[in-house]
Amino acid sequence: MAEINIINLSQRFGDLNAVDNINLRIFDGEFFAILGPSGCGKTTILRAIAGLNDITTGQIYLDGQDITNLHPRDRGVAMVFQTFALYPHLTVLGNLMFGQRMRGKSKKEAKKKSEEVADVLKIKQFLSRKPKQLSGGESQRVAIGRAILQSPKIFLLDEPLSNLDAKMRVDLRSELLEIHKKIKATTIYVTHDQVEALTLADRIAIMKDGSILQIGTPKEIFDFPDNTFVAEFIGNPGMNIIDSSLIPTRDILPLLETMLNKTSIDCENIQIGIRPTDFDITTHNQDAVRLEGQVIFIENLGHEYIIYVQVKTKRLLVQQKLNKIPELGTKIILFVNRQKIHIFESKTGKRLPILVNPD
Repeated sequence: MAEINIINLSQRFGDLNAVDNINLRIFDGEFFAILGPSGCGKTTILRAIAGLNDITTGQIYLDGQDITNLHPRDRGVAMVFQTFALYPHLTVLGNLMFGQRMRGKSKKEAKKKSEEVADVLKIKQFLSRKPKQLSGGESQRVAIGRAILQSPKIFLLDEPLSNLDAKMRVDLRSELLEIHKKIKATTIYVTHDQVEALTLADRIAIMKDGSILQIGTPKEIFDFPDNTFVAEFIGNPGMNIIDSSLIPTRDILPLLETMLNKTSIDCENIQIGIRPTDFDITTHNQDAVRLEGQVIFIENLGHEYIIYVQVKTKRLLVQQKLNKIPELGTKIILFVNRQKIHIFESKTGKRLPILVNPD
């Protein structure tokens, strides 16, 4: 069993509050991602778990044991960094064997285990090479293999794919998932790449400015974002957030009154969220919310289009698979079903609970 409990964790560096009162529970065998923009505190949490930072306040428990003040080597964790951190003077085999030999394993046993892991990671043919002879993806495989050979209770991965090209990232994503299924170790994965988090993770914590804004499965976070930051951050493109004043009064007031179960709504305190994929520009649905705008730009992604539509003072992104696309400068009507509408409070950005099904 390898369950992590983080309680009231804060980390300050001088006047900078890197993480603020973090509470987090990560279950045994879970692949857990911490996702957010650069500088939000993701790596600080990872380094705190590893024991590489002296935390300001809080406790960290591994399987019920307080490891807050334990030396890093006594915590049962292995960390893979963004940079590969391989020993340049050792071969791949030497890098894989090094940690095992330091922990007292015989040369024969360490070599056997290293070759087994190298086979799983598809780097067995590189065992005699030095790190400078490897590609970025090959080097990262060696770093991951070295971590696996520590037989840790917890794997900590700090943006391990960010230095790789796009194709290599896709390849290693799938391999990481395969490895996780085989070794079944609890894994905490830090990234700013939402595709990595949504693809790999059982659950995701979304961070901003040192705080966790939402924790949930990829589907929960995508379908039910807790606030406008998460709504705009998750999705490619992210959710359109618009003031309710952009929607005709005849549409917006009955919609909000029904969805929020209120008879009187102050529209100035409401924002509407619509995913780019939830617009319809081909079917005239009389029961849907209507938005009229002008096409100002079109991105051709090959299998679909992203259409930029100017609606009054707001530019909306519309993601569609179309046989015929509208021409630049033309006026179009966007329809969106009420079931696809998200409602947020303007001042706080928080999602408002829908009390009555709009159907």
